[in-house]
Amino acid sequence: MWAPSPPEHWYLTDDFNMPVTADTQRRENTLQSVFEAHVARQGRDASILANVAFRWDQAHPGVGVDPDILWLEPALPEGRRSVLTWEEGTGVPRLAVEFVSRDTAHKDYNHGPEKYAAAGIDELWVFDPDGFGRRDDGDGPHRLQVWRRTRSGFHRLYAGAGPARTEALAAWLVVCDDTLRVADDPEGRALWPTVPEERDAARQERDRAAQERDAARQERDRAAQEREHAAQERDRERIRAEEAEARIRALEALLAARS
Repeated sequence: MWAPSPPEHWYLTDDFNMPVTADTQRRENTLQSVFEAHVARQGRDASILANVAFRWDQAHPGVGVDPDILWLEPALPEGRRSVLTWEEGTGVPRLAVEFVSRDTAHKDYNHGPEKYAAAGIDELWVFDPDGFGRRDDGDGPHRLQVWRRTRSGFHRLYAGAGPARTEALAAWLVVCDDTLRVADDPEGRALWPTVPEERDAARQERDRAAQERDAARQERDRAAQEREHAAQERDRERIRAEEAEARIRALEALLAARS
C-alpha cells in the first residue's frame, strides 16, 4: 500500500503535460495500434488509453500517473475521461507503457516503477530506445524494462535490449528498429499487426479470395465450354454416322434393284 502522505513529486496537476517528440509519438502510436488491433481481433472488453489521467488514491486525488499507454479491462465506461480506480465500474489497469524521452527520463526511471507499484498495476514496460535514462543509483540506461507484480511485490523482471517475455499478454516484446512491438515468438517472426497492417492484410486476403473466385469461375466457364464443345462434336459424329448409314442403305437398295 502507498504511504498516508505521498511524496510531493507524486502529485500531478490537471494541466500537467510533458512534451512529446515526433519520434516518441510515432512509437506510442504504433504500439497503441497493435493493442487496439489485438483487442478488436479477440473481441475483448478493454480500453487502450493514451496519456490518460490514472489516479488510485481517493484521499489524495492529485497523486497519480499519466501513462503513455494504459490497457484497462473491462473498458472504461463511456463518458469518463480519467481512470479513477475508486469509481464504480472502473476496470483493472492490466498494463502500462512508458516511452522514455529526454524530458521524461528521470521520472520514468526513478519515480515511475514506485508509483505504478502503489497503483496496483500488474505490469509496466519502460521503453528507452535512445538511452536517455539512468536511475539515481547509476543503474541504466536500459532499452527495455519489464516490471511485474508477483507474490512478493512489484519487481523488475527484465532489463536489457530485448526480447522480453510479457506475462500480461502471454507474448514477447521485441524491438524492431527503434519501435517496440509484440510478437508470438522471441525472434519477432510472428508480429502482432497494427490496425493499418491488419486492414491491409484483410484487404489482401479479400483480394486473394476474389482472385481465387475469379479463377474458379473461369475454370467453370472453361469446363462448360469444353463440355459444350464435346457435345457439339458428339452431335457432328452422330450426324456423320447417320449420313453414312443412309448412304449405305441407298447403295444396298440400288444393288438390290439391279440384281
